[in-house]
Amino acid sequence: MAAQQKSEREQVTAMAAPMLDVQSFLAANQKAGERFTSGALDFSNEMMRFAGNRLRRDVDTWQALCACKTPADMVDVEFGYARAMLDDYLKEASKLMDMATKVGTDSLSVFDEHARGVLGR
Repeated sequence: MAAQQKSEREQVTAMAAPMLDVQSFLAANQKAGERFTSGALDFSNEMMRFAGNRLRRDVDTWQALCACKTPADMVDVEFGYARAMLDDYLKEASKLMDMATKVGTDSLSVFDEHARGVLGR
């Protein structure tokens, strides 16, 4: 019985040993951090691109408003601006959600890959 327990203990130790490899865990953590940082930079660049585009459209709208001859023209410009703004923000929100999901998935997949490598799967 004692020999069998020792054998089971040895088996558990052998299975746990790769998971206790601090070097490989730190390497995986670094890789995940690099993926997250790269994704966060892409996310930030996208927000800056969007803000710049929106600012240009705001200026264009002000110019169009200044060129209006009648109140009806102004209403048309404002309505077009509101419709385009709503469409832009909805599309951008969807795009940013997709990007954020990808950043999280890509970053966390490193740990899944690490665990599978440790467990030999």
